[in-house]
Amino acid sequence: MGMSISANRGPAALAAGLALVGLAASTPTASAYTPQSREVRQAVDRAVGFLEQNVTTDPRPGAVALIGIVLLKEGKHPSHPGIVRAANYLSQKALAHDDSTKLGLDIYSTSLMIVFFSLFDPNRYSVEVETLLAYLESKQKGHGGWGYDDSIRKTGDTSMTQNAILSFWEATRAGFRVSPTMIDRGMIWLLKTQDPSGGFGYQGNLSNDFTLVQQTMIKPSMATAGLGSLYICAELLNVGKAPKKREEDGRPQALREKKREAAPAKSQVNPDLVHRALERGKGWVQANYTITQRDYNLYYLYTLERYFSFREMAEARAEQQPRWYDDGVRYLLENQADDGSWTDQCGKVSATAFGVLFLIRSTRKSIEQQQTLGDGTLVGGRGLPKFTAGLTIRGGQVISKLELGSLDQVLDSLGETESLDYDAALSALEELPSEKLEPLVAKHARKLQELAGDPSPKARLAAVRALGRQRNLDNVPVLIYALTDPDPVIVREARDALRRLSRKLDGFGLPDDPTETQRTAAIRKWQAWYRAIRPDAVFED
Repeated sequence: MGMSISANRGPAALAAGLALVGLAASTPTASAYTPQSREVRQAVDRAVGFLEQNVTTDPRPGAVALIGIVLLKEGKHPSHPGIVRAANYLSQKALAHDDSTKLGLDIYSTSLMIVFFSLFDPNRYSVEVETLLAYLESKQKGHGGWGYDDSIRKTGDTSMTQNAILSFWEATRAGFRVSPTMIDRGMIWLLKTQDPSGGFGYQGNLSNDFTLVQQTMIKPSMATAGLGSLYICAELLNVGKAPKKREEDGRPQALREKKREAAPAKSQVNPDLVHRALERGKGWVQANYTITQRDYNLYYLYTLERYFSFREMAEARAEQQPRWYDDGVRYLLENQADDGSWTDQCGKVSATAFGVLFLIRSTRKSIEQQQTLGDGTLVGGRGLPKFTAGLTIRGGQVISKLELGSLDQVLDSLGETESLDYDAALSALEELPSEKLEPLVAKHARKLQELAGDPSPKARLAAVRALGRQRNLDNVPVLIYALTDPDPVIVREARDALRRLSRKLDGFGLPDDPTETQRTAAIRKWQAWYRAIRPDAVFED
């Protein structure tokens, strides 16, 4: 620490000058598989089919999140039963305690839940993501790593730290602010626990400074986990990124491609330390390459794909037919069970999810989405507001001008269904971050409750969504009333909000497309539940 930042190197140049020839540049084999190859797609489809049938087989939140991540990466519709069930289950886990430091979740599950929510609907689940990020911050150890509770082990765990750092990358892509200090401390822990050979051990043996010390239990999955995490930290913290001349092409900077000028570095670590660590690691991977290891092999493939994907990004080059991918495909094709699954010590469900994420080049897909400005993609990762008539740029984000004005004016606009700004006001309300939405809903709860009965379906949906994002039991009667709405989208929104507020995963069993009998039964049960905690509550038939 205390070292100065060099301004002439960046993540894209961290690997510059490395003399070793990486595996990604190896001569392709005759197979030359790609994620689109027929054999690969067949294996993926079989594995996804297995996961769709086993959403609740493994109750660990991390396993459920992995299934949701796979389904999202495979382009399944947000209404897919597996995604919906995962979202409801994980939301309940994330909001299980008013004090985020007491959630009691393991680091793996917490991290994967953040990834899932960030991929699925970061606006709708912003409270969950922010709660989980706060929980990870509370669990970061004094040395900067993450691991088991100190009562079990005080060391940092390379595998757990990898997952925490991955979640920071996904959350940042989705537009959330992740503490740079937390990321920086994680990167320092990685630099202080690298073995002199370039690999990483399971439990980090911490150096007093940046002088490398011997590590134990070094294996490929830990090496790729540590190195991939270093690449992510360097990217998130702009370590050594050289400033670029701003290109004036007539568009707002936030709407340009990702090749934007660098933000100031957020780390005080000398970029040379990171450069040398990645150089050593690249040498270790070259010298110790294997597609199998003794245990947790599907988890290893998951970390291997991530490492090479971030390395490709840092080196600004991507091999189309890398040897390691061909080797991994052959291994997975040869070891896939009849039911479409794979297994290792992580468990059948998790191992199968890891296998799919390897085959589809999941990390590279995310990186490509970040680097290419697609429809409605922002520099921060969140989607463009649905109505773009009045947009402005703030902090690198495209936001509605309504958000910058008085929140009272937004509510006033919501009450004027013939207003030209009506759609924009609804969009602004739906997309407000939780810290602005909470006081808005609290101040204008009565008006929002009335809006839940508005003739306009758009107004009703916006009101129900806003009331549902505020954790206030006073809103329950209106949400129960919304279960009678003729619009099935509004019914599902109200149902999911009630589940979050009550922390009841199944929410009395109301399906996505209920019969009138099912709807009436669910409404009666929700009313009974509310009367149990609010005996004076009165409902009109």
